[in-house]
Amino acid sequence: MPLDSFRLAIRRVARGDRHALATMTGVAVLIASIVLPAAVVSRPGAAAADTTSAWTTSTVLTGSALHHHVPGVGTETLSQPDDLARLGDALFTIFQNDVGPDGTASPTGNLDSTIVEFTARGEVLGQWDLAGHGDGIAADPWRHVVVVTVNEDANASMYTIDPAGQGTGQVRHYSFDPNPLPHGGGTDAVSFFGRDLLVSASNPSVANGPAVYEADLDGTTAHLTEVFGDQSTATMANTPGSGGTTTLALTDPDSNAVVPGSSPRFAGQFELDSQGDEQQVFLPSADSPDHGLSVLGLDQSVNDSAWVTDAQGTLFVTQKGAGNVVAVDGPFHEGTVFVAVTPCNANGAPTTCPASGFPANYLGTENLFTGDVDPAAPRALGSLQPQGLLFVAP
Repeated sequence: MPLDSFRLAIRRVARGDRHALATMTGVAVLIASIVLPAAVVSRPGAAAADTTSAWTTSTVLTGSALHHHVPGVGTETLSQPDDLARLGDALFTIFQNDVGPDGTASPTGNLDSTIVEFTARGEVLGQWDLAGHGDGIAADPWRHVVVVTVNEDANASMYTIDPAGQGTGQVRHYSFDPNPLPHGGGTDAVSFFGRDLLVSASNPSVANGPAVYEADLDGTTAHLTEVFGDQSTATMANTPGSGGTTTLALTDPDSNAVVPGSSPRFAGQFELDSQGDEQQVFLPSADSPDHGLSVLGLDQSVNDSAWVTDAQGTLFVTQKGAGNVVAVDGPFHEGTVFVAVTPCNANGAPTTCPASGFPANYLGTENLFTGDVDPAAPRALGSLQPQGLLFVAP
């Protein structure tokens, strides 16, 4: 094998390209197994030393200790934390405060979600009220702002927050164009895939509508274009037996993320979680005309995902019911994929839930090859019931 071809194959193996690994010569495979980290060349789920007994948890932020103003009511505590984001050294989370998923008022008449900026130790740095049911949040490192979507079911719009801004200049509201949205629902999670701002098209009511939009912010308008649809063609990624194609039938586009380069599979790709369908869709490039989508079927419904990128990092977890943010400290295994498992959000879940076979949310780990989801060390994490996840390297 020529040296340049071998180097290319090595890079593909590091990204989890099993076809590249299979086509390398015997000598090349031997060399690759020497120079690549074990976490890359071994499949997830292989036996590893147990570090879970060393995990520690601590509550870093509690909604009941925080307040915001509700017109006609007065001061009210914060509740229902959801997504998390990091901008520089600061963390951000959304408290939905019982606002309905279409922006309708809470039982107390409150119409605002609250974004809280805080440190890893729980010191509050800033707080902003936004009209609507906050759902997705992402950090824009180029403009140093935080992007927030509101109203996952209907009446959706978007905000940016400039934490370093002054007065009313800190917050800008964007209306979507087109409006109403072509998929007929609202918007959920947001991620920056390179410089592209991608948004989940949640709660679809239109057949074969967009599953993911790219948003272009201009003045006070967020112009949306479809990236791929609910019925796009994708390659089946579960092993064994991967490689065939299928037509997606997404009913619940929800969370999304960008897979870090250290992941044992799908490194550098955009990931969309279709929560009710128990599937994850992976997108190599938003600019590719045919996209090259892959779909991984899961054996559980999941919400957020978080990849371990450093053994000594911290996993931040929001608990919607408990109203807090919890920090889980390692040591972890680099390449581990944590997921917020949400059995009651599966399409087949009973109306009254939790129920037999459909427990409350729990923290799990995901095998990116088989789609198996397993509980993550329940003895170390007790009754943790996650909603949003964010891994922060030291």
